Amino acid sequence: MTVPRLGAPRPAVQYSLTIWESWSSSTGECWFSIGDRLEYGTMAACDDEQQRVRGERILAEAQALLLGWGYKRVTIDDIARRARVGKGTIYLHWKSKEALFMELLRREMASILAAQLDDMRADPRTVLPHRMLRSMFLLHAGRPLARAIFGEDTDILGALTPDRSTPSLARVLGLADLLHRMLQAFREHGLMRVDRSLADQAHAIEAILAGSFLLTKLPPHEAPTLERQADILAATIRDGFERPEPPNCAAVEAAALRLGVMLDEMRADLLGGRP
Repeated sequence: MTVPRLGAPRPAVQYSLTIWESWSSSTGECWFSIGDRLEYGTMAACDDEQQRVRGERILAEAQALLLGWGYKRVTIDDIARRARVGKGTIYLHWKSKEALFMELLRREMASILAAQLDDMRADPRTVLPHRMLRSMFLLHAGRPLARAIFGEDTDILGALTPDRSTPSLARVLGLADLLHRMLQAFREHGLMRVDRSLADQAHAIEAILAGSFLLTKLPPHEAPTLERQADILAATIRDGFERPEPPNCAAVEAAALRLGVMLDEMRADLLGGRP
């Protein structure tokens, strides 16, 4: 592969991930590629991008091992071997095995929030409580790692799963607090009943969600399809918690805007402030 001349226009050809050694000592700049994009920048930018891509590869291999073997059996040596990096390289990114896997869990939750945001932006009526919680259930139940988080799957998560004296993983990741703030927004925009306290509604909905995730563990011949389970969950939320009269369009749009900001801020927090 020919390395572009410094100062030359960017070629239309797409390149695989590479950090090239061709750089100018006077400007400290070089060509490097990010996926299918060719970029030109400083050596520091090259190094930063190389570190980011390496970290992503380590996390991807760690997730595959976690789902296949479970947290207890996976070692840093296993991850390093699969990611084709030295063991010390992993410790440059994360101080411990637990820190690595907790970041993996935060990334998983951030990815789900991003998908929920996309749904809401495509159709603001997705913000209606029964539709939003239906979508949330399907997004989580359809992803093995997210399902393990909400199902407190000790076979997969092992020591990452809190014992009874500590908060659940969902609470540690801030998702219980997010649910409370979502319900408050639903109430203030007239999308939910207010004849019960917010605390009672939150407790009831957490119980319904927990039971729904628990039942996804049943063998296929003993349970409805995921879509049917999601429909049952949505009907339960609509009939038990939403107002009987349909909400007006202005309330729905205002709630969608507020919830969109809320989910985006939560996603950024899970990613450590990265966009």
